[in-house]
Amino acid sequence: MSDEPKRYRDSFSGKFSGIIPWEKFDELWGRLKADPEGWYVYRPDSDDVPPDVVHGSKAFLAFLEEADEFLHEQQYADYCGAVYVDNIQKPQFIKIFHPRKMGSGCSIGGGSHTVILPWWTVSRVRPEKMRGTEQPEPKKKGLVAKFLKG
Repeated sequence: MSDEPKRYRDSFSGKFSGIIPWEKFDELWGRLKADPEGWYVYRPDSDDVPPDVVHGSKAFLAFLEEADEFLHEQQYADYCGAVYVDNIQKPQFIKIFHPRKMGSGCSIGGGSHTVILPWWTVSRVRPEKMRGTEQPEPKKKGLVAKFLKG
């Protein structure tokens, strides 16, 4: 295992669990409020320069209130569904999507290679500039796949 700090892009591309019920969202927000120090908040789809310092606890708590209000206003359903976390018990990276600009699950892994960026990321890792139109690296095909595809 490497002692190098984890990069933002590696964390961004890691495994996440969706927060569906509002009760789970409230649990996650409670954990974040209980530990407000050391968080970066970034809007990856903006032209803003990624922050190089963490939010102070007062600013972070204000952000959590703003995001909570925003999600409840924008999500008309009786579930959250717009928040994804790497570990709900000990969160290190959270993706918060705009509930009405998340795209479709049907395009995931299909013909669309456009990455829909979260509205905000909340992370312990210093953010890096991201673009929603980045193309993923093409997967290398094995010998059998080359023959089957023609």
